[in-house]
Amino acid sequence: MEKKYLRILIVTLFLFLGGLLGLKTASADHPDDHVKAELTEEEKAFLAGKEFRLGVDAERAPFEFFDEKGTYSGITAEFVDLVAKHLGVALVPQKGLKWTEAIEKTKVGQIDVIPKMTPTEERKKYLIFTRPYITFPSVIVMRKGHSASGLDDLKGLKVGVVKGLVIEANLKRDRPDLPLIPMPDLETALRELSAGKFDAFIDNLGPVTYTIDKVGLANLRIAGETPYTHDLAMGVRKDWPLLASALDKALAGITEQEKAEIKQRWLAIQYTSSINWMVVGPIGIALLAITTFVLIWNRRLGRAIRERKAAEKELTRLLEETKQQAKILKYQQEKLQETEAWFRGIIESAPDGILVTNSSGVIILSNAMVDQMFGYQPGDLLNKNVDILVPEDVRAEHALKRESFMQTLTGREMGSGLNLRGVRQDGSEYPVEIGLSKLPASGTRGTCVCVSIRDITERKAAELALAKSRERLQGILDTSPIAVAVFVDGVIRFANPHFTDLLGPRVGDPAPPLCADAAGRDVLVELLRQQEIVSDFDVQMFGTDQKIHNFMATYLRTEYEGEKGTLAWLVDITKIKTIEKALTEAEERSRLLLESAGEGIFGVNTRGQITFANPAALRMWGYGEEELLGKKIEPIIYRSSLDTPPTPADDVHMSASYTGGETRRSVDDIWWCKDGHSFYVDYSSTPIYKENILVGAVVTFGDVTERKKVEKELEQYVKDLERFNRLVVGREIRMLHLKQEINELRRQAGQSAKYIVPAEVGLNEGIKPFKEDREEPTFEWAMLGDITKGRPNLGSSMDVALYRLLQFTLRDVIIAKFDSETADNIYFEAGELAGRELYRAMMVKAKDFDEFIKEVQELFGNLKLGILKMEQAELETMNFVLTLAEDLGCSGLPISNETICTYDEGFISGLLLEHTGSRFNVKEIDCWCSGDRLCRFEAKPVA
Repeated sequence: MEKKYLRILIVTLFLFLGGLLGLKTASADHPDDHVKAELTEEEKAFLAGKEFRLGVDAERAPFEFFDEKGTYSGITAEFVDLVAKHLGVALVPQKGLKWTEAIEKTKVGQIDVIPKMTPTEERKKYLIFTRPYITFPSVIVMRKGHSASGLDDLKGLKVGVVKGLVIEANLKRDRPDLPLIPMPDLETALRELSAGKFDAFIDNLGPVTYTIDKVGLANLRIAGETPYTHDLAMGVRKDWPLLASALDKALAGITEQEKAEIKQRWLAIQYTSSINWMVVGPIGIALLAITTFVLIWNRRLGRAIRERKAAEKELTRLLEETKQQAKILKYQQEKLQETEAWFRGIIESAPDGILVTNSSGVIILSNAMVDQMFGYQPGDLLNKNVDILVPEDVRAEHALKRESFMQTLTGREMGSGLNLRGVRQDGSEYPVEIGLSKLPASGTRGTCVCVSIRDITERKAAELALAKSRERLQGILDTSPIAVAVFVDGVIRFANPHFTDLLGPRVGDPAPPLCADAAGRDVLVELLRQQEIVSDFDVQMFGTDQKIHNFMATYLRTEYEGEKGTLAWLVDITKIKTIEKALTEAEERSRLLLESAGEGIFGVNTRGQITFANPAALRMWGYGEEELLGKKIEPIIYRSSLDTPPTPADDVHMSASYTGGETRRSVDDIWWCKDGHSFYVDYSSTPIYKENILVGAVVTFGDVTERKKVEKELEQYVKDLERFNRLVVGREIRMLHLKQEINELRRQAGQSAKYIVPAEVGLNEGIKPFKEDREEPTFEWAMLGDITKGRPNLGSSMDVALYRLLQFTLRDVIIAKFDSETADNIYFEAGELAGRELYRAMMVKAKDFDEFIKEVQELFGNLKLGILKMEQAELETMNFVLTLAEDLGCSGLPISNETICTYDEGFISGLLLEHTGSRFNVKEIDCWCSGDRLCRFEAKPVA
């Protein structure tokens, strides 16, 4: 019977152990062959053979982004992939687009689908939306130590949002009291929040938690909720409703389980069981064996209770010992689990990847860093051969080396100089350092190997950048126009090509006595003995051409390959010295010219302060040079008397030269001397530039007081002549009329005429005033005469330039005799008279203003006066804006930068006066000289 029970016990143990060893977790796999959506024939025909373009927001991980290999990835990307398989079509993400660009391209049909978008009423104007395929709330993010239960707790705080997203529009609409700070993207916003640039940030929970974890912003937390949620749908261009309906059906075919799995892959926190069945299993088996053993013994004792009464006490004691042992085993198991968790925590927090393999290379442990480095999910690497982490082209060699290592078990430290590569799950490779160490056998485990892995991509990149930097530095030194050399113990240890070409010695040569001046060399040696660096030392040396060269040298005591030496930087300034000498000589010549010039010459800086003045200027002003240098020019020369304040700088023309870079000339300006008397000057001010920077101006002037005196005397003389001429001519006309009257009286008395009088002088005309004396114009259209009779060969056409020549020269004469204001008034009045006479002679009184404008446009076109257009017309206020292109009178005068359309202003005013009976104030508001190839006029009635 005992043997039978023992056999039952052994079988039970093996079955239980087999059950424990056979335990494993399994996950349900979903077949990839999705059932295609039920589409209409019209939808199928529309989709057939087409490839649809996706407008991707690549800055919104984990929804959608492009990974390091350029693969479209994320939550939305997986939904796009499922939809494409349902429909059997290609949905191609377009790279390199910004979010706003994708939206604009959808409006014009260059993008077909926006795969991630929250529907709004505004967006529905240009997009058709599918049903939402996933929903996320908007949350409040704050730094740790801060909290907010809702939006009301954010009053008075600075709140960040990503510019252009729906949450920004919602907050502006619903909570205008919150001061929003728009940010360009999510990662920038979270970094700014982490740095304390603002107090809170609101956005979609998904990308917020993903980005915080990715960037490692440990001081941020989800502080509260908002009333807003993000329903993510697909937006389709407005003109393709069949595509929208097909996508909607495909999305409807995605199960809730598929949606949950997609969401979990990108956002869910992975939990692993804390029970180690490798440890618990044997203990449980042991407890089961003990319990079974106790039961067997109890059963045997029950049958033999009468025979073994004496053994009952002993059996009870054994049972108590067994219970005590079970307690001890349980305590040891808890301690073992605690120790294992502690070591596991150390391994998981290690900055390097750590994995453990058995003697066959099978991975039995890996920390989170290994999974992250190689792109695997937690637990995916367990029970896989470590060779999968090695590039395929070296796997066979790696397997041999691994077997060799297991035989020798000689450890290898990190950074052993080997060029090793790891391969990620996606097939991409990257440089790594590997450390190997032996783990002794433990229990049923044989000898294992602990592998430490470090990603050295950044270090390799830094080493490459350093090598390139050294290469660039060497290239700079090799091509530098500056001679560079290093001397160690009197021997040249480094010399760039320019040093050798200029001075001769090469690397390895003893440093020759290059200084042409022995005394200068001694000074240099003494300076280097006293200080670490000698800068800008002027020294002369013999070059390879055996000529003396001037150098600007810098010497620095330094170390070169572990030895003390001297670094020399030598700039050949021989040409500069030659130029400086020539410049000094030129300055001397200029000084002599300034001193001998008969005209006054002085200079000012950009603040209007006098920097120099030649003797002629000082003589005319009556100042000494020391009285003027550094003083502002305006208070010196612009005074009406010794007691009045100076004219402000803005009113002084020459200030435009030293502040604005303009060349200015002035005639008949009045300047004042030190003693209080004034004199007339003509001056020219020219701006001075140094390296394209305005530094001041030079002014040349001459005393024209005597010329002004002569001009005034001449002007008075001309006026006297004109007055005498009018007197003489008027008297002659009156004498002719008197003779005519005498002849008429003699005729009436029957006598013959006594005087001969020209027929042009009529008896009854009286004495008419000369045109110089009349106050009103006497123009008549007949004065123009018959052009074709007067010009039978040349006709009525004339070059426009000659017409403008007459206008501009006449205007200059009037300005010279009077002033520009008088000239403008004369031109305006003449133009107004011409406009009125043209209206009377060639136009018919129009019924309304539109008919009047049309008639004027036709008349101007026929006469080739110009092309007239009406830009604006307010008939109620009689305010108009007109343009005149290709007109006779306006060249724009870009040279003088003046507007000369005053005659045209009067001409338009005259036409308006004749038609309306009211006077108009017409002003030019734009012309060629301001950039347009036409003149624009504004006409307003005179109040």
